[in-house]
Parts: sequence; C-alpha cells; structure tokens
Amino acid sequence: MLRSTLAIAGLAGLLLAGPASALEPELGAVLGTNAASIAAALKDSGYDMTKFEQKGSQIEVYAVKDDRRVEMKLDAATGAVVAADSRMRRGPDPRPGMDDEAIRNGLRDQGYSIEQYEREHGEIEAYATKDGARWKLKIDPRSGEILSQERR
Repeated sequence: MLRSTLAIAGLAGLLLAGPASALEPELGAVLGTNAASIAAALKDSGYDMTKFEQKGSQIEVYAVKDDRRVEMKLDAATGAVVAADSRMRRGPDPRPGMDDEAIRNGLRDQGYSIEQYEREHGEIEAYATKDGARWKLKIDPRSGEILSQERR
C-alpha cells in the first residue's frame, strides 16, 4: 500500500511540475548513431553528453543539463531514443576542465574512433579504435591529454 501511495504521489508531482521538468529528448526522437552526431544533437538542446557506450543493437547515453541528468537508450541502427530517465544530479559538477566535445574532437583528430566515452567523478575513460587496434584510454579532463593507453 505504501509503495502505491508513493508511486501515485510521485506521478502527481511530475504532473504538477509542468513543462519545466519535461524530459528532453522525447521517446522516438532521432539523435544519431555515433558519438559525434549524438553529442551535437544533445548540445543543440543544451545538454552535455557525459557517457556514450554502444553495446550491440543499443547505445547508452548519459547527458547533463544544469542540475538534471538524463539516461537514454538509443536504437543503434536508427539513432532513435527507445528509453529515457531523467533525475536530479547529486554531488559536485562532474565536468571540471575541458568541454567533452572538445576532448572527443581531439581524440578524433589523433585518429581515434570512439566506441565508449564516460566522464564520471572528474575522470574520463574512453574505449576507441585506431589503426585496427582497440585502446582503453584514461584522459586528463583539464587538458584533454591522454594519461594512459592500454591495448585491448
């Protein structure tokens, strides 16, 4: 009974909160099929992508905007949002230093193709391919410099 009451109260809170708390992007929205196109689409709506990971037929993306964090799953073939969850961020800003887009562009300029990218707790980890090899990269968020690389 308590769970039902809490669920109804939570739903009522979402309905009363109005459009300011509406989830963006909406289910079915097409964001893209790679890190660059998804990051650009999110940036157009004021979001910064903090995580990108492709697993088979799905892409998992985390993005932040102000004090909101959105977790999304996209169809890898179409780039359409198939699931999304929005919540308040906890703790300090997870993005000290350089902008994530600038760091990803720097990696691409060095010849890397990004498969997975995540900034969490002030650290950046990426999995990328270059010259046919797969690499695990640790990146300094303040400078964008690759601190370590491990062939996978």
